Amino acid sequence: MNISIANEIKNMGCGGIIRDCHGNVILGFVGPLFNGNPLMALLTSILYGLRSCMFLDIANITIKIEPSYNIQCIFNEVDSDCDSKAFYIVRDIKHLMVFIYIYISHVLKEGNACAVWLA
Repeated sequence: MNISIANEIKNMGCGGIIRDCHGNVILGFVGPLFNGNPLMALLTSILYGLRSCMFLDIANITIKIEPSYNIQCIFNEVDSDCDSKAFYIVRDIKHLMVFIYIYISHVLKEGNACAVWLA
Protein backbone atom coordinates (compact mmCIF):
# COMPACT_ATOMS: atom_id res chain seq x y z
CA MET A 1 0.00 0.00 0.00
CA ASN A 2 1.51 3.33 -1.10
CA ILE A 3 0.37 6.32 0.96
CA SER A 4 0.79 10.05 0.36
CA ILE A 5 -0.80 13.36 1.30
CA ALA A 6 -1.24 16.77 -0.35
CA ASN A 7 -0.86 19.80 1.88
CA GLU A 8 -2.38 23.04 0.57
CA ILE A 9 -3.02 26.21 2.58
CA LYS A 10 -6.54 25.37 3.79
CA ASN A 11 -7.35 21.95 2.41
CA MET A 12 -5.54 18.66 2.54
CA GLY A 13 -6.04 15.42 0.72
CA CYS A 14 -4.88 11.88 1.18
CA GLY A 15 -4.60 9.00 -1.21
CA GLY A 16 -3.10 5.63 -1.73
CA ILE A 17 -2.82 2.54 -3.88
CA ILE A 18 -3.15 -1.07 -2.85
CA ARG A 19 -1.14 -3.44 -5.06
CA ASP A 20 -0.55 -7.18 -5.02
CA CYS A 21 2.89 -8.77 -4.66
CA HIS A 22 3.47 -8.44 -8.43
CA GLY A 23 2.76 -4.69 -8.50
CA ASN A 24 -0.69 -5.01 -10.08
CA VAL A 25 -3.15 -2.39 -8.85
CA ILE A 26 -5.98 -3.80 -6.74
CA LEU A 27 -7.52 -0.57 -5.50
CA GLY A 28 -6.85 3.17 -5.43
CA PHE A 29 -8.41 5.55 -2.94
CA VAL A 30 -8.55 9.29 -2.25
CA GLY A 31 -10.11 11.39 0.44
CA PRO A 32 -10.40 15.09 1.32
CA LEU A 33 -9.49 16.59 4.69
CA PHE A 34 -10.70 20.09 5.35
CA ASN A 35 -9.08 20.65 8.75
CA GLY A 36 -6.02 19.02 10.14
CA ASN A 37 -2.32 18.66 9.83
CA PRO A 38 -0.03 16.39 7.80
CA LEU A 39 0.00 13.74 10.54
CA MET A 40 -3.83 13.62 10.57
CA ALA A 41 -3.89 13.33 6.77
CA LEU A 42 -1.36 10.51 6.82
CA LEU A 43 -3.15 8.60 9.59
CA THR A 44 -6.49 9.05 7.80
CA SER A 45 -4.96 7.68 4.62
CA ILE A 46 -3.59 4.67 6.50
CA LEU A 47 -7.02 4.10 8.05
CA TYR A 48 -8.75 4.25 4.62
CA GLY A 49 -6.22 1.76 3.26
CA LEU A 50 -6.52 -0.65 6.20
CA ARG A 51 -10.32 -0.61 6.01
CA SER A 52 -10.06 -1.39 2.30
CA CYS A 53 -7.65 -4.25 3.05
CA MET A 54 -10.09 -5.67 5.61
CA PHE A 55 -12.91 -5.49 3.04
CA LEU A 56 -10.70 -7.23 0.45
CA ASP A 57 -9.59 -9.86 3.01
CA ILE A 58 -5.91 -8.85 2.77
CA ALA A 59 -4.09 -9.77 5.98
CA ASN A 60 -0.43 -8.99 5.26
CA ILE A 61 0.65 -5.60 3.89
CA THR A 62 3.63 -3.31 3.49
CA ILE A 63 2.88 0.39 3.87
CA LYS A 64 5.22 2.65 1.90
CA ILE A 65 5.39 6.24 3.13
CA GLU A 66 7.79 9.15 2.96
CA PRO A 67 10.47 9.04 5.68
CA SER A 68 9.70 12.56 6.89
CA TYR A 69 6.50 11.43 8.64
CA ASN A 70 6.59 10.03 12.15
CA ILE A 71 3.80 7.52 12.65
CA GLN A 72 5.33 5.83 15.67
CA CYS A 73 2.13 6.62 17.61
CA ILE A 74 0.32 3.69 15.96
CA PHE A 75 2.88 1.27 17.41
CA ASN A 76 3.03 2.72 20.95
CA GLU A 77 1.25 0.75 23.66
CA VAL A 78 0.35 3.94 25.54
CA ASP A 79 -2.02 6.25 23.69
CA SER A 80 -1.13 9.29 25.80
CA ASP A 81 1.84 9.92 23.47
CA CYS A 82 -0.57 10.47 20.60
CA ASP A 83 -1.78 13.84 19.32
CA SER A 84 -5.20 14.51 20.88
CA LYS A 85 -6.76 15.23 17.46
CA ALA A 86 -5.48 11.92 16.11
CA PHE A 87 -6.46 9.79 19.12
CA TYR A 88 -9.58 8.18 17.61
CA ILE A 89 -7.97 7.57 14.23
CA VAL A 90 -4.99 5.88 15.92
CA ARG A 91 -7.38 3.80 18.02
CA ASP A 92 -9.22 2.61 14.89
CA ILE A 93 -5.90 1.79 13.18
CA LYS A 94 -4.79 -0.23 16.20
CA HIS A 95 -8.05 -2.19 16.16
CA LEU A 96 -7.45 -3.11 12.51
CA MET A 97 -3.83 -4.04 13.24
CA VAL A 98 -5.12 -6.96 15.29
CA PHE A 99 -6.27 -8.57 12.02
CA ILE A 100 -3.68 -7.21 9.57
CA TYR A 101 0.10 -7.64 9.79
CA ILE A 102 1.73 -4.33 8.87
CA TYR A 103 5.30 -3.66 7.78
CA ILE A 104 6.30 -0.01 7.32
CA SER A 105 8.74 0.84 4.53
CA HIS A 106 10.05 4.29 3.69
CA VAL A 107 10.11 5.50 0.10
CA LEU A 108 11.09 8.90 -1.28
CA LYS A 109 8.30 11.09 -2.63
CA GLU A 110 9.65 10.68 -6.15
CA GLY A 111 9.31 6.90 -5.87
CA ASN A 112 5.71 7.18 -4.73
CA ALA A 113 4.43 9.18 -7.71
CA CYS A 114 1.07 7.40 -8.13
CA ALA A 115 0.06 7.90 -4.49
CA VAL A 116 1.25 11.52 -4.59
CA TRP A 117 -0.87 12.15 -7.68
CA LEU A 118 -3.95 10.62 -6.00
CA ALA A 119 -3.49 12.78 -2.89
